[in-house]
Amino acid sequence: MKLWIIWWRDFKAQFFLNMTRCFRQPFLRPIFTAVFLHFLWSNSAAAQTVPAIPFDANWINKGVLAVPLRFEPLDKPLLFIIDTGSPITLIDKSFNRLLGKRKGRLNYQAWDLKAKGATYEAPKFFAGETQLLTGSNILTCNLKQFSPDFVYPLVGVLGMDSLQHYCLQVDFSARQIRFLDSLTDQSKMPGKQFPIVFSTISQTLPGYFRTFIEHSGLIGGTEANLLIDTGFDLDGAIDPDLLKSPLLFLSGRSPQKMDNGRWYIPETIWDGAAYTNLVVRETLENAAGKGGSVLGLRFLSRFLVTFDFPNRLLYLHPQAAGPRLIDEDHSLESLLPINGILPFDIEKRLNILIQNQRPPWYFRWFGGTIEVRVHGDPTILKYSMRKKGSDGHWHIQKAWRVDSNGKILQTYLVPSK
Repeated sequence: MKLWIIWWRDFKAQFFLNMTRCFRQPFLRPIFTAVFLHFLWSNSAAAQTVPAIPFDANWINKGVLAVPLRFEPLDKPLLFIIDTGSPITLIDKSFNRLLGKRKGRLNYQAWDLKAKGATYEAPKFFAGETQLLTGSNILTCNLKQFSPDFVYPLVGVLGMDSLQHYCLQVDFSARQIRFLDSLTDQSKMPGKQFPIVFSTISQTLPGYFRTFIEHSGLIGGTEANLLIDTGFDLDGAIDPDLLKSPLLFLSGRSPQKMDNGRWYIPETIWDGAAYTNLVVRETLENAAGKGGSVLGLRFLSRFLVTFDFPNRLLYLHPQAAGPRLIDEDHSLESLLPINGILPFDIEKRLNILIQNQRPPWYFRWFGGTIEVRVHGDPTILKYSMRKKGSDGHWHIQKAWRVDSNGKILQTYLVPSK
């Protein structure tokens, strides 16, 4: 045994000595460098062939960017939110028993909501048959504390501990996320380039970060921390003081206060371009730091969005002035408010149904009023319509919901034209 140990020791010493001598030769250095770089490339995220992942159609219509992913030991995919505003990957605590031994406890905070969580070694995640790179740990907690939307099969959040390894292109027209080569010539990326800052601002998990750019918010102001949050379903979040400033008075129209700290903005200018029909909420200091603001999914849906995380670059290629989360269909769901907000193109949808010779069961049109009914729901959604001009187009005057006795339960803001 001693002879074997001595031989192995001498072999290693001689091997590394010879390798050092070879590397000192000028004509061999490029070869060794190329081999070393190839080794790094072959083990990088960019070298992975990750298939494009389709959005889940039902959830994107609700303002949630959810995609099917599988994690071990499960044998079928479940839905995870792609969230650049989450520093860590989250799984609902109902799966704790599948994740092995708990490593510790950790509290998690998102905006003004807090939850007690537990840390586990990260399981293997797969997009199709391709394993995704992740952090070493994941966090589990009761995700319903953050949103009632977290019902099976929506069971988790894929956070920046995984997303940071990839170049992601979010295409709202094709309804899919593409994994691109981060080494692609940056001049070929569509859209305007914004440097990304990985920042720990306003989050309590040590060693983790979220996605920011240095830019003014949706209604102007000074450049500050602007959180890019694909997990936030509105257009953005703005300092409450700015919402009352004269900067918002464009074309004689001012923001309108909604419920739960939300505001409707008919039109604004951001980065030199006009955007319409925005819904924002008042931001909190623990969301994006003091003076910071947020860009959410509803605003990002107006662009072809590319997150080149390895190179820390964001590309925004404008494609529409208004939000494009809802599919271009005319089903019952497409006529209903989402979180108290009417679809931005609701008037167009209603006009198509008005012209329908055989309208669907849930649609009733009489005397300038439209009634929309949902099976099993005693309340009625009403739209007051008026024809203007000679084009035959009907325009919404107001929208409201009543109970079975005709009592008004809620009124809705009508999107501007």
